[in-house]
Amino acid sequence: MANKRYFTSATVLAELDLELLFATEVLKLRSLHYGYWNAGDNLTMADLHRAQSRYTETLIELIPGTVKAILDVGAGMGDNAMALAAHGHRVTAISPDNGHARYYPAAGNDNVCFRNVKFEDLDLSEKFDLILMAESHNYFYADAAFAQCRRYLQPGGYLLVSGMFGRANTKKLRDILYGRDDYVALAKQNGFRLIKGIDITDNVLPTLELTQKGYRDYVIPVFGLLGQYLEKSAPLRWRVLKLLCHRQFRELKELHRYYEERMDPNLFKQQATYERLLFSFDG
Repeated sequence: MANKRYFTSATVLAELDLELLFATEVLKLRSLHYGYWNAGDNLTMADLHRAQSRYTETLIELIPGTVKAILDVGAGMGDNAMALAAHGHRVTAISPDNGHARYYPAAGNDNVCFRNVKFEDLDLSEKFDLILMAESHNYFYADAAFAQCRRYLQPGGYLLVSGMFGRANTKKLRDILYGRDDYVALAKQNGFRLIKGIDITDNVLPTLELTQKGYRDYVIPVFGLLGQYLEKSAPLRWRVLKLLCHRQFRELKELHRYYEERMDPNLFKQQATYERLLFSFDG
């Protein structure tokens, strides 16, 4: 598939890394994934922290007992990698984001090796028993991903994918590249056999509800008040600023539409599923 440039939050925030700063410095999160909520949990930040810990715990439960060496693709801040290491696994964690690198030396775990590299550009001599893609499989096309998986997996190894897929016969949310069945079919063509699939959509939706509420209750009003203040206190400067920075204002409006779409739990459930897929690789 030809590479296309989609407008996403990453195209605007790649250099500023505002999403990472907001998650870590404002929300005080130590994980970037959606979390795994149980029925009866409250929509609070405390329960979000617990849901994110539970996400990792339930993910590790899917890993076969024979697995020792793991390649964590799109490892983020390293919460999954550190938890896997605590369970006795040797983990190579990779991420192309420069901002993620600083979280690994501070953890001081010799069983985790971090590499600041894209999965497509990874060049190692070793092989692994399992490759983990937790919310990372939509960052690259399947043909390139499966080629790298074949390269780095031991015969009899596993691929564990946890993330978002489009529903069949409906429009896909932005940044979701494949429907679940399409992805499984492509995996099969590349030598990967699905051995377990779990739909956890209902377990991640509360994160969207909580995020949407915070965005509408705090982020939008703050920007609205800031705009009103600038318009009233310095109307000429405000008009000049909008004229000179019209492209940036247009991008901010697009970002707003993007986040409104991605944080809408009803739209998500209509157009997407959140699945965990465990594949075996026969080599």
